[in-house]
Amino acid sequence: YQPNYSSRSIPGSSLQNYTVMDFIIIGAGSAGSVVATRLTEDPSVNVLVLECGRSDIAVGLELRIPLTAGKLQFKNASFPFYTEEQKFASFANNKKQAHLPTGKTLGGGSSINYLAYVRGAAADYDEWQSMGADGWSFKDVLPYFKKSECCQCIDLLEKEFHGVDGPLPVSIRSPRNPIATDFINACGQVGYPNLDYNGKDIVGASYFQTTSMKGERASTAFAYLHPSMHRENLHVVTEANVTRILFSQDGKKAIGVEYMKDNKIVRVLASKEVIVSAGSLNTPKILQLSGIGPAPELKKWNIDLIKDLPVGLNLQDHCFTTICCIGPPKKNIGSINGAKLLGFPSGLLSLAEWFLHGTGIFASSGLDGNLFCHSGVRRNLPYPDLQISVFATGGDPDLFYKNLNVSPEWTYPPEFIGPNAEAFIILVTLLHPVSRGSVTLKSTDSQAHPAIQPNYLQEDVDLKTLMAGCKIAMKILQQGAMKDTFGRAYFHPKLLQKHNNKSDSDAFWEDHIRHFCTTLYHPTSTCAIGKVVDPQLKVYGMNGLRVADASIMPQIMSGLFRYYMWLHL
Repeated sequence: YQPNYSSRSIPGSSLQNYTVMDFIIIGAGSAGSVVATRLTEDPSVNVLVLECGRSDIAVGLELRIPLTAGKLQFKNASFPFYTEEQKFASFANNKKQAHLPTGKTLGGGSSINYLAYVRGAAADYDEWQSMGADGWSFKDVLPYFKKSECCQCIDLLEKEFHGVDGPLPVSIRSPRNPIATDFINACGQVGYPNLDYNGKDIVGASYFQTTSMKGERASTAFAYLHPSMHRENLHVVTEANVTRILFSQDGKKAIGVEYMKDNKIVRVLASKEVIVSAGSLNTPKILQLSGIGPAPELKKWNIDLIKDLPVGLNLQDHCFTTICCIGPPKKNIGSINGAKLLGFPSGLLSLAEWFLHGTGIFASSGLDGNLFCHSGVRRNLPYPDLQISVFATGGDPDLFYKNLNVSPEWTYPPEFIGPNAEAFIILVTLLHPVSRGSVTLKSTDSQAHPAIQPNYLQEDVDLKTLMAGCKIAMKILQQGAMKDTFGRAYFHPKLLQKHNNKSDSDAFWEDHIRHFCTTLYHPTSTCAIGKVVDPQLKVYGMNGLRVADASIMPQIMSGLFRYYMWLHL
């Protein structure tokens, strides 16, 4: 399948009140797009998809270009969510809040993310199975991964773990970024193998596999929903704000959905099921507004209780800290900076290369090199608890001051964020936090943002794991393979002054991490299997109601998940 944006219809029109469909899907994101496509393979089944955002086509060219991923967080393609004030992390952020955008367009998060295709460790799924998620072991889900994948780089990977006939393109950036290449070689010098992290083992170094084809983003809307738009039994309504789920008189069955479109309330009915696929932040909000959630929380807002379940009370998220790296003096290290993107003629030539060949700097989100490893803090974990990644860019103040919400008082020097900066960032990510948070209501207004409290680094073991990760990252940077791309690490003068210009003590690392620790945009587990839904994703105690998105994960997984198991529904 070779998608062509120009040939796709743009959905949007609403429906008449009390139109009856077989299935109603709330959200056309990473999960909803796949679920809608799979269900409508049966021509006798009518499916309605309600998406709060615009069509991805209406978002524009930036959605197609991997490099502009960060810009999409501020282009009316996302919910501009912010967490509540953090007590243990994000001290350098405005109001100590993490910026946590989530997708608001067809394709959802897969339309605005950084394109990394990471399934996680086999042990993640096997542990889910041991927690009661029957049918979700790695042996169970691997066939669905392979069925969904159209691997463009199969000769570089472990063939038995990949598919080539599925709808979702997966590739590796070409040409390789020299910073990522040096990083992977340096990992080898420390003792980590170069491997396919979506293969048999995950611990080791790799280039990122991405959901892209010929340098273009491949969201689930791109791969699944748009190619199915010709089906007469698939109905998609965009810019439809769901206000609540409708229930039978006895409150035991979901019978429809109420939504607002063009300032008008519309009620549609589902003869079979309502499937909530609004994501780990909006799904609990919609369920709570509809009367499904913790009884004390709903009572606080005078919402009639339909079912008392711990919706929203198991929030887990990947958080990360940064090590900012500046290249050797007077060297072009391959960093993606402002001069290369906007300068003449380099910027124009780079854009032309992407248009004509799907290669070059515009074909990368900046995430190019990666390592999964163990910190050693929590012994005997069956999966890695750290991810150390290369983000091959400096020179973009917006990345820090807007995307990461860093306060201007924690400013960075020109050699790191200037237009000619030859710099890059090491991201040290906590994969399996012990800290738990919540998503609750701030208002009964369906358009109000929820209260998001992830409690980053609340548990001391999470801090210790990130500290170990920073030390591993520094060891890698000091290897001989990095001599052509790494000059020195930049740490903020305020912190260095506080610690007598020494950056190698535990006290310094704790201070640095607590200041520069924020979200990697991976909230999960707010409607977890075993707590809110059963292994078939049916909401406990309810008929005709399922949840299908990352909120159902019993436990957060290893890596930058986005596409993993929706075909298992």
